[in-house]
Amino acid sequence: MKENLHKQALIRSLLFSSLLVKEMKGAAQFDLGLLEIPTEMPEISFEQKLGHVYEDALAALFESSSEVELLAKSLQIFNDKRITLGELDYLVKHGERVLHVELAVKFYMVHYDGEVAHFPGPDPTDNWLNKLERLESHQLQMSQNDYAQKVLLENYGVENVEVEHLIYGRLFDHIAEKRRPIPRGMSENAQRSIWLYVCEWEQYFPTEENVYMVPKQLWPVPVSEFSQDLLESLRMLSVSDLKDEVTELGRCVMVHRDTWEAPVFVVPKLWPRSSN
Repeated sequence: MKENLHKQALIRSLLFSSLLVKEMKGAAQFDLGLLEIPTEMPEISFEQKLGHVYEDALAALFESSSEVELLAKSLQIFNDKRITLGELDYLVKHGERVLHVELAVKFYMVHYDGEVAHFPGPDPTDNWLNKLERLESHQLQMSQNDYAQKVLLENYGVENVEVEHLIYGRLFDHIAEKRRPIPRGMSENAQRSIWLYVCEWEQYFPTEENVYMVPKQLWPVPVSEFSQDLLESLRMLSVSDLKDEVTELGRCVMVHRDTWEAPVFVVPKLWPRSSN
């Protein structure tokens, strides 16, 4: 029951969430209208790495669609020396078109150094501007190099492939910050919420005694999908337990309450100077 609730929420988030990015140079947004909710919940293991969870969920949507055909997933591209250059997340056929679709699900927080806004992730070694540069210069270009073109022609009979993307996620502003910058490349309609340091909890949430801990596989789920059943399937933390999770383990934790507008990130005191 719990696992099916989580699968359903994840699948629906991929179909109905506002995307973190709309248009990119050389890569349009994939048309989500071509996808639909599967008639049966797919097999998705939450025991694997987070990126693979999202990849499997989107693959299930491609496979259940009557509009597109999934030709390949995680298609490795090698050079002549068999050194991996990268991979194509998905190769999809829609009518006469063949699409290389890249997926990303990312979460970033707005953090100011003086007047300069930075956009680190829960793991501060990751940041949005670096990720954007990697997408534009490498991942979205992978299907266009000679090695990929050879693989596509020899294995799939494909001479021309178009590049599209689906980039999900959420941007978090500090709870006391009034500025709401839109980082380069991000959509103005991207999901936003707030973050705060664990030591600020009593200042901003003095009456909250318990919160639900949102597991990573549900991080992209919009607040509209947090039904009471879904919330009650999550682990409930006392404030003391929450502080232990954040302080002793040194990691960012996403929490939610049924009265909140969106989930909240609670981060360690030294973030972003310390990594998770």
